[in-house]
Parts: sequence; structure tokens; C-alpha cells
Amino acid sequence: MGSMICWCKHTATQLGDLSSVASVGVGLFLALAVVQVIGSGGVAKLRRKAVYLREVVSANRLDSQRSSVANVDAELLRLELSLETLSGHLFTASFILVIASLVGLSVMALAPSVALTCGWIASLIGFYLGLPIGIFLVASLVIRRKCAAARESVSDCETEVLDRLTETS
Repeated sequence: MGSMICWCKHTATQLGDLSSVASVGVGLFLALAVVQVIGSGGVAKLRRKAVYLREVVSANRLDSQRSSVANVDAELLRLELSLETLSGHLFTASFILVIASLVGLSVMALAPSVALTCGWIASLIGFYLGLPIGIFLVASLVIRRKCAAARESVSDCETEVLDRLTETS
């Protein structure tokens, strides 16, 4: 078994040589569930602030601020529904990719001596390492953008309520 040096300057001739990359990739695909935790954690923090604002408005009888707090609640509900849809799609995609990566890992275990070309090496590295990291980055950016408007609304409402509270004190 001779080795070939690819255009990618990586010496590999056998499929089994990339099994450790595939193992890491399977773990990365499984870790995509963390993205859902990031989104729900951000929304939970905003929800806690909205509840605090509602309680401050109610306790201090700031009737003029009730509509602002209600608007924030409605925006948070829209955000939660939007992120729930995104999480559902992300879970489905992650599940399919985990199955595909496990099938690939199984092929590597069953036929480790299959010769690889540089294209196959690049494809496998891209699939097992690049794809899950790319999905994580894109999903994180989408979640961040979706949360930005709600975060700004909560912050503006908080400023209004606290300003109104200091006026009445």
C-alpha cells in the first residue's frame, strides 16, 4: 500500500485514515442541539425582563406603560414561535445529518482500505467538520438577528418604564 500525496498536500490512501475525522463530525452534528439551547436561553432572559417590567408597571400603577409592556410580550411571543420553527427545522436537518454521518462512519469501519482521491478527502473533511460548524455559525447568526429586535424593544420599554417610574417618585 503506497501513499499518494494530494493537491491538498495530505498523504492518505485509505478511507479508514479519516475515521477519527468522521467520529468528531458525528459529535459535531449531535452538538447542533446546543444551538436550540442558545436560542431558548436568550428568549428566557428577555421573558424574565418582560415579566419584571409588567410587575413594575402593575405595582406602581403606571397605566400609560401597560401598552408598551403588552407590545413587548407580543413581540416575545412572535420571537418564540419563530425560534420554535427554526429549532424544528434544525432538529430535522441535524437528525438526517447524524444518520448520514453514522452511515459514513460505518462504511469507514467496514471498508477501511478503500483508496481515496484528494477530492474525496476534501469532501469528507468538509462534510464532517465544515458542515456542522457552518450550520452552527449560520443558525447562531439567524438566532442573534431574530433576537436583536426583541432585545431592543425590551430595552426601550425598560427605559420608558424606569423613566416614568422616576417621574412619579
